[in-house]
Amino acid sequence: MGTTFSETLTRLRAEAGFPTAYRFYHDNGGARALKISYRKYALMEQGKNLSVIDRLPKLLIALRLPQN
Repeated sequence: MGTTFSETLTRLRAEAGFPTAYRFYHDNGGARALKISYRKYALMEQGKNLSVIDRLPKLLIALRLPQN
């Protein structure tokens, strides 16, 4: 069962053109760029782990969202 955050993250990922969490994570540079392991990112999409606020700007850039 997901959370509002995880459901939104999954929807935004799909809208950005990444069909899977794996593809999103690795196409955006993986741990080096996102500063999080793939396992923790997958748990974020499942609603079992919340992102630290410091990581959100990197996720927003990776999701191709406007910076405003």
